[in-house]
Amino acid sequence: MSAPTRWLQIWTRMKRTDPNLLSARQTVEIDLGCKGRLAGMELWTLWEIGWRGEGPVGEEILSATTALANPNRELAWLRCEDNAAGPPGPRAGSWRWCIVWDRAGAAAPHAFRVCERLLGKRNMTCEELVRAAVWGLSWGPAVEDPAAATRDVAIAKSRRSGLLANPHVQAVQFFSETIPFPWWEGRRDESERRPV
Repeated sequence: MSAPTRWLQIWTRMKRTDPNLLSARQTVEIDLGCKGRLAGMELWTLWEIGWRGEGPVGEEILSATTALANPNRELAWLRCEDNAAGPPGPRAGSWRWCIVWDRAGAAAPHAFRVCERLLGKRNMTCEELVRAAVWGLSWGPAVEDPAAATRDVAIAKSRRSGLLANPHVQAVQFFSETIPFPWWEGRRDESERRPV
């Protein structure tokens, strides 16, 4: 019997102002009419690695390659079996989280090969590696339904409605508290579904 798949999440975000986040926030506030309603916005990259083997892998992977996190420009946090409380974590206010990934596949082939090689050196196997963007939106007290506001901003329906995900080529999942650990396990088939 083979060992069960273990999971590791690596969360990254830019050390300095993220131009994608800045542009998205300005568009949401100005073009989508959310100025004064949107209290905060964040953008994270979530890498989730499914692997088999004994021993820890997170710090070793981060120190051996910049394929998942470049320490010159990004901050990185690990979330694993021993520390499943990592970012973004519970927040004060009405934060809502939107995970966006490509329908064609959330896999990152280059990063997978790098992890496969690094884990192989330690007699471990990399089963799966996925990448997704995680958008965090905090709504002010004037917003009665933060979940609906998040959906409206997230899923692009026209040039003046939605922004963060193109439903024709991307899948979306919403969370009101924290992102589960592991997130991707059991979601492989969901990448083919259209968001509701």
